[in-house]
Amino acid sequence: MKKLSWIEKLDRSLELAVSDEVREKIMAGSESLTSGSSPGTKAKWVKAAMDRIDTLIDEKTRVEVMERCSCDFEARKKEARKIYESSRDIDEFIINLGNRCNQLIREGNTLYCIKTHGCDCGWVRATKTPVSSTYCHCAKGYIVKYFEAAFQRPVKVELLQAVVCGDEVCKFAIHLDDEI
Repeated sequence: MKKLSWIEKLDRSLELAVSDEVREKIMAGSESLTSGSSPGTKAKWVKAAMDRIDTLIDEKTRVEVMERCSCDFEARKKEARKIYESSRDIDEFIINLGNRCNQLIREGNTLYCIKTHGCDCGWVRATKTPVSSTYCHCAKGYIVKYFEAAFQRPVKVELLQAVVCGDEVCKFAIHLDDEI
């Protein structure tokens, strides 16, 4: 199966959620982007596309659209599951997981996932101006997939801070149920 580029994922995700007219407005200019486009060019297009999404789509729908665009690394998810299965409890899991999913800090039933050294995403890393937090729901989608695979149950994740929005770190709250 061919791996879709992020632009293709965004286009398909929009196709599931909005009219063709709205999708085409949001995707305007994407046809000129290639794998060889400069990081700055990609970041400018993403910023403009997120501005259009924020204007044209309600919040619930745009979050769903962006979460569907997230990366889905099967090997990483399987590794997280194995680590969870071999751990006595959530605290040992956090220690054993190490920095595979950024810095993890547990406070009660909330696990904070904190990225301290900039944005991992090549589509916005080069931005010179803040990008809408809408974009970061893509990363949130990755975190949901990752921890749901590890725990084998649904998790609720909140986006709290994002470097591309001007924050010092990227920070997500993963809400754990009592059985994890």
